[in-house]
Amino acid sequence: MLRFDEKVLAVADAGELAEFIEEASALNHEYVKACGDCGGEKVCLYLHLKAMDEEVFVELAGFSIEAPHDRILDDRILGILRYASTIVSRSGLVEFYVNGVLSIGVHRLVCKSRVKVSEAWFLEYEEFLAMAG
Repeated sequence: MLRFDEKVLAVADAGELAEFIEEASALNHEYVKACGDCGGEKVCLYLHLKAMDEEVFVELAGFSIEAPHDRILDDRILGILRYASTIVSRSGLVEFYVNGVLSIGVHRLVCKSRVKVSEAWFLEYEEFLAMAG
């Protein structure tokens, strides 16, 4: 059985995440990156899965927004830049990562609705650590 932290439920629909989270849990993965559209921006949720007896607790470990290198620094980007703990550049994109504690506030700054998750994949601990520090 899955149980979602209130922060996860505030930013995404549990139903959109459930199938992938169940698969990740069955394969003993602890971290998932789920991405999609929110307010016209590509955003990603970093989720931590904790096995607890008969259930899996899903918590929000971080939040990121991806933008092209040539994007003009608008209010959204400047806002997330203030709170980003990690900034990674790759393949023509810049990803701004915000840790779990600040994720809800930055989510509200970037987009006013829930993330419409369109893709998700497993992360190894080392990949998560590279973003989260």
